[in-house]
Amino acid sequence: MTEEALLLTILVTLLGGLFRGAAGFGGAMVMTLPLSLVFPPQQAIVMVLILELVGPAFLLKRAWGAVTSELGLKRLFISACLACLLLLPLGIAFQDIFSQKVVTISIALTVVVCSIALLLPITRQISISAGGVALAGGLSGAMLGLTGIGGPPMVLYLLASRLDPRLVSSFLMLYVSLISLLMILASTAYFQISLFVMLVTLALSPVFFLGTMLSSRYVHHLNPKWVRKISLLFLCLANGSFLILQI
Repeated sequence: MTEEALLLTILVTLLGGLFRGAAGFGGAMVMTLPLSLVFPPQQAIVMVLILELVGPAFLLKRAWGAVTSELGLKRLFISACLACLLLLPLGIAFQDIFSQKVVTISIALTVVVCSIALLLPITRQISISAGGVALAGGLSGAMLGLTGIGGPPMVLYLLASRLDPRLVSSFLMLYVSLISLLMILASTAYFQISLFVMLVTLALSPVFFLGTMLSSRYVHHLNPKWVRKISLLFLCLANGSFLILQI
């Protein structure tokens, strides 16, 4: 690995942690494409998901308490995770079939589409249901298997629901962490993950953790709504530029 690639990897990891801590999701949207340009996409996806799992560990206990305190919400969470697990192998199969370039373009396109969707005004009118979370979970599972990015479908669904914003944040924090674990286990069983990549990921974990901690602690001094909008706009422009260069 060159010094330039190492510096890029560290900066991208820190940015991913900052975004995850501020929004409760989105670390994979920040990190997956840049890291897939340094490492093979299959390896980069596993790296990102391990970081997504480890980074917010100090927040998971509080999030779990919030979700499990609502019996109905706990059942919906289980339904969402089972639906994700059901369609996850489909996405992994496509990742194995497609070329490295196609997978990389799919990652960039996913980030652009999801960023635009998250930037659009969302009216909180939907009554959260088992069918709704199952549909969002299934779609996120297929996306996760192919691109390593599975959070946006669930994010969009929950943001459009009448669920309390604090519970939405806790639900997403747990959901993204659990599906990251599922994808790590599936990828490890399906692909050969190099020891070098695992060691690099281990070394990057404190960087991602630091970004998550700093963001979650200090973002309340800023306007969270504008922080999210600026971050999504940046992701859209950066990944859109990459797609244009591939044409």
